[in-house]
Amino acid sequence: MDPLPRPDVPPAVRGLDATVQDGSATGATKPRQALPVLVQPALDAVGAAIGQRRFSIAGLLGEGTSGQVYRVVDRDLGRDVAIKVLDSAASPTRVAGFLHEARVAARLEHPNILPIHDIGSTEAGQLWFAMRRVDGQTLAAAIDDTAAGEPPPMMVDLNRRVTVMLQVCNAVRAAHAQSIVHRDIKPANIMLGGFGDVLLLDWGTASSAEPGSGQGRIGTPLYMSPEQARGEEATCASDVYALGATLFHLVVLRP
Repeated sequence: MDPLPRPDVPPAVRGLDATVQDGSATGATKPRQALPVLVQPALDAVGAAIGQRRFSIAGLLGEGTSGQVYRVVDRDLGRDVAIKVLDSAASPTRVAGFLHEARVAARLEHPNILPIHDIGSTEAGQLWFAMRRVDGQTLAAAIDDTAAGEPPPMMVDLNRRVTVMLQVCNAVRAAHAQSIVHRDIKPANIMLGGFGDVLLLDWGTASSAEPGSGQGRIGTPLYMSPEQARGEEATCASDVYALGATLFHLVVLRP
């Protein structure tokens, strides 16, 4: 199997719960509320640029260091999706990382992995990919709510929390079966849907499990395996360590 390319995303230090790329951290997407009706013409312009009126942009779901994620209606298929759009001024390194994330997620067809529906670019060359839109919250947010005494339905007791982790393990098992190492498993990269679905997100740091493919200090310090922290090669065992760290956080409600 051909090894997967390793994106080298420029750093933006966020803290111990942010993804580290070779010693620095890249900021996670920050959620935002739906935008007011006042800016709808601007959103329509984004939709037109992406898909020649195929997509109707309903609002901004979040933004990060390299682009935005929009809540979108696909008029052709009559369904709601989310579209991630790369900044027009993105460097070649970020372009490579963006394509890497989309291709890895599309390659991994599994009920517990967020599916990619489509990919394309605007006439100006701005890249985007469409994915399933999930109404819910990250596991990190659910843990915070539970610690505050307001657990969501999937977190009300230990058995349900363990069931969540079993679904994450199924996603990781599917990736490892295709020789793919996630390298950044953590509560912020796990989505809990409104109907009991659990999805593992953010495959932008994934690498091949082939020897020599997953070197570098990449991951999140609170969940990173010792070998990753030392800058050594990440293997399937590194993902298992991160699963254990995530399970600990889920059970005791602290990292």
